[in-house]
Formats: sequence, C-alpha cells, structure tokens
Amino acid sequence: MIRANLLPRQSTTVTVFGVGMDLEVLRRTLSVVVTIVTFVTCTVAIQFFRVHRLVDEAVFVESLLAANEVPRRSLSELEMQVTVLRHIERAGRIARHSGNDAASGFAVIGNSIPPSAWLDGIVREPDGYVISGTARTIVAVGDTFDSLSRTQRLAHISLVNVVRDAQRKTVHFTIRLSTAAAGAR
Repeated sequence: MIRANLLPRQSTTVTVFGVGMDLEVLRRTLSVVVTIVTFVTCTVAIQFFRVHRLVDEAVFVESLLAANEVPRRSLSELEMQVTVLRHIERAGRIARHSGNDAASGFAVIGNSIPPSAWLDGIVREPDGYVISGTARTIVAVGDTFDSLSRTQRLAHISLVNVVRDAQRKTVHFTIRLSTAAAGAR
C-alpha cells in the first residue's frame, strides 16, 4: 500500500542576513547553482586535461625534431651533393656528345686559314667561335674571311676588329663565327 500526503504543507521561511526566504525556493535555487557549478567545474577540468595532453604531445614532438636534427642536416647535405652530381653528369653527357663536334669544328677553322695568316687564339662560345689571328697583309685577312665563308659548317661570319701593327708590319684581326646549328635556331 502506498500512502501519499496530499495536504498542502506550510511554507517554512528562513531569515538569512536579514532577508526572509521561503525554504522551498532556497532549496531549488541552491540545486540550480550546484548544478551549474558542477557543470562549469567539469568543463574546466576537461579543458585542463586536454591542454595538459597537448603540451605533453608538443614536448614529445619537439624532442623528436631535436633528436632527428643531425639526420635531417645530413639528408639536406646529401640532397645538395646529388644536385651537384646531377649537374656534373649532365655537363659530362653534353661534353661527351659534343667532343667530336668541337674537334671537327676546330679542324674546319684551322684548315680554312690560308698560309699567309695564322691563329693566335680561338674561343668556343655557345653560338660558335671567336678567333683572333695575325696576317702579313690586309689582303691575307680578306683571304681568311673568304676561306671561312666558304665553309658549310659556319652559318654566319662577321669581322669584329682589324688593327694594323706598323712595327711588325702585320695585321691583327678578330672574327666571330656562328655555327650552322646556332644559326638555324
């Protein structure tokens, strides 16, 4: 059997600091305040543990980075060395394939020089050659120019400089030669 008291209760009033309050309202207010304080305390505790865990993870990751500093530097140096070696290998491949062309180019130029002129220097440039030489007369410089212009491997020939040396009775000349491959570009 269940008994229930359905009769109204008398409200009890409590006076705190000179303020009178109904005991039932005070009880409800305190339960709401306790619930809010409990919720805020739990939220703060969860955030505190999250921050603490993140700080621990950050310290762990920083220690891993510090421990791997030497291998990372070593890897960076190896990458630089690989880049340099690839550049050297590429330059070697180009030189290996162009060696015969360069030698035959020098031979063509040398064979085109008439007996009355001689070469003082030859410089290979990406687009051809620059030759400097000496001739006995200005006519020999012209013969050299004509002989070089008849060469099929040279696309363009230009006279850069001609200087007469009165003391030695010679003529110094500089000629720029463009190879057929450079002229075709």
